Amino acid sequence: LLLLARCEDPRLQPGLLPLGGERRLSALAPAADQAPLWDPPALKGRRARVLLLTPAIFPEGAIPARIAGARVVAAAVGRPELISGWDMAAGRPKPIRRMAPAGSIYWVELSPGEAPAAWSRRVHGESICPVKQDRLDGFGLAVIGAWT
Repeated sequence: LLLLARCEDPRLQPGLLPLGGERRLSALAPAADQAPLWDPPALKGRRARVLLLTPAIFPEGAIPARIAGARVVAAAVGRPELISGWDMAAGRPKPIRRMAPAGSIYWVELSPGEAPAAWSRRVHGESICPVKQDRLDGFGLAVIGAWT
């Protein structure tokens, strides 16, 4: 099994380390290429589909008004997933947050001033969560699809 993740922490060095909740022994190595595994499709017109590969957190709920500047016109979103945790600094539980589940699809229309190819490259294989920490935590990873 291969897990491709982007991390800019200089303390991480290649080698063996425990990973995940069960702390399975894993090998860490730099990837040869940081590009997405596949290129985004060429959009025909100003419409696209956005598919979530990981759960996403949006301040306005499961269906945001906009994704990377594109207007959301329809969505197929499953039951929300919940996330919480422990705030080590405050010594109390973190509030429960609702997430749009992986597999959710959003149909979007690009704004007139946006070049479809540039928008696709900016969004495809990246997080669409608006909050930086949620992006860093791996939420909202999305890929682009054609909307015909």
